[in-house]
Amino acid sequence: TVVPDQYPDISVNTFQDSTLATLLYFAGEASDDYGLLSLSFNYQIIRASGQATEAVSIKLDNPSSKAVQYEYAFDLTELILEPGDEVNYYFEVFDNDQVNGSKSSKTGLMRFAKPSLEEYKAQAEENDDQIKSELEDALKESAKIQQDLKKMREKMLQQKNLDWQDKKALENMLERQKEIQEQIEEAKEAFEENLENQQEFSEMDEDILEKQEQLQELFEELMSEEMQALMKQIEEMMQELEKDQALDMMENMEMNDAEMEKELDRMLELFKQLELEQEMKEMLSDLDQLSKDQEDLSKETIKSNNDPENAPSQEELQEKQESINEQFEKMQQKMEDIQKKNQDMENPQKMEDYKQQMEDIKQDLDLSKQELEKNQNDKAAKSQKNAAKEMKKMAESMESNMQAGQMEQLQLDMEALRQLLENLVGLSFDQEDLITALDETNINTPAYTKLVQDQFKLRDDFRLVEDSLQALSKRVFQIESFVTGKVTDIN
Repeated sequence: TVVPDQYPDISVNTFQDSTLATLLYFAGEASDDYGLLSLSFNYQIIRASGQATEAVSIKLDNPSSKAVQYEYAFDLTELILEPGDEVNYYFEVFDNDQVNGSKSSKTGLMRFAKPSLEEYKAQAEENDDQIKSELEDALKESAKIQQDLKKMREKMLQQKNLDWQDKKALENMLERQKEIQEQIEEAKEAFEENLENQQEFSEMDEDILEKQEQLQELFEELMSEEMQALMKQIEEMMQELEKDQALDMMENMEMNDAEMEKELDRMLELFKQLELEQEMKEMLSDLDQLSKDQEDLSKETIKSNNDPENAPSQEELQEKQESINEQFEKMQQKMEDIQKKNQDMENPQKMEDYKQQMEDIKQDLDLSKQELEKNQNDKAAKSQKNAAKEMKKMAESMESNMQAGQMEQLQLDMEALRQLLENLVGLSFDQEDLITALDETNINTPAYTKLVQDQFKLRDDFRLVEDSLQALSKRVFQIESFVTGKVTDIN
């Protein structure tokens, strides 16, 4: 009796690194009824243009028995993929059939696709919306918790002891605090995903990179260690918590929540500012590149008349012009979004709408397209050249206005900071004078009442400083969290 040699069996499981999407791990099994000859990992890159590179086969350790288990790690960063590239990969095993020749079996074809620039930008916008949404929700909930804590404290002051309902309400407060922490964590993860994508897809402006790093630090500091320690302490003491302890802890929670609310409010505004600045610079870069593309197309259009054999066909010229027109229409929509986001900020930047300029450029682009369709290439080339010139002019104007606006804002912020410092030093001296006067004044004299009024005035004056500092910190990334934290300590 002859038993034919069957095809080998192979299976594989894929595991992805949770911190690095481009690092893949594989673990699998391979077997054959008579024995195995070799095992390999194979991949091929398909470029964004559709062109395929030569397939690569990597031999794994030769199998030493009829059944083996194998492992492999595939680092996609080593392939230096460009946006839009794809990688197809699989494992293959050969048996040791000496009679009919080795037979092979493959795992299913697996695929990794690197997002295109358009997909990356769409993902970045989605993450930006999520970050703003999470921060806004956390901000609203933080303000609501403060109000509820205040009401709860007022109610407890009227009672002799804590009852079961009070403890339950306090537990509910802690749960709501945890939910805020989760929202902030989700916003932080979305922000970090955008940072990782930017490192892969684009070279960022140094100023924006610095602001992103400072914003990342704010995310780290947002949920203070004091708040987390306090929450943990309340949880541990919840069963035997006394009224006085509960009131003290709730007061601390309320103060921490007030500080966190200010930091959330500040971070939300700083993030909007960063998002706007980033989108404006992307718009400038895209507009500048589009003007170059239009200029190049203008030269090709002229060449199609003078040297038709070495120039693109009329159909190709039309397709390229159509693509430029579509890209510019997207820019028009983007500009409207930028204007809207600017208006949604607490302190909108001075920004021209550029509507008329964009409309003039669009007319030139539409005219270029129509003239190409009518085979009027000389006229089309002139319209194309004019559109390219206007695009470049608009990009230069936008960049100039941005720089002028930033310099003006910087000057205003410096003046505001100088005034803040003067007011703080003045308040400090006034408080010291009040301490000295208080030491020398008997509590039963009419002058003591005047000192109490002076203390209230100092507190009111400090509120003005606090408001100014909060407004300034929403515009200036460099103001550290501990500065705003000190406001809570002073209060």
